[in-house]
Amino acid sequence: MRPMRSQDAQGVVNLYREIYGDHYPIREIYDPEFILKQHEKGLMVRAVVVDAGQNVLGAQALYRLEENYPGLYELGTAWSCPHTGPWA
Repeated sequence: MRPMRSQDAQGVVNLYREIYGDHYPIREIYDPEFILKQHEKGLMVRAVVVDAGQNVLGAQALYRLEENYPGLYELGTAWSCPHTGPWA
């Protein structure tokens, strides 16, 4: 596990799609630019699990609760790819 890098954004999108199909209620999550903007603004802090080829197999995210509390984050998501994760 390591901090997400900008080149991981598409892999994070692919992971959402692998798990949720096209049914995740926040449609922007399928846009790698949205993922990057969240990361750059500090609205979402992600860590990813990658294989030797740097493919994203899992991720965990902390999200900022309120703009009024910039240092306060909550664990929001944690998932791994069902076909390549630990139970595959």
